[in-house]
Amino acid sequence: NFYLHLATLQLYNLIKKTDLAKCIIRLKTILASSPSVPSST
Repeated sequence: NFYLHLATLQLYNLIKKTDLAKCIIRLKTILASSPSVPSST
């Protein structure tokens, strides 16, 4: 039962990480395609 809980927790963490990565990539693409934000600083 403990191992099952551990595996579920790890899987949950992995899913959260991938979701976070997707959100970051989406945000980056939105910022990159946005004309109002200058790309060069």
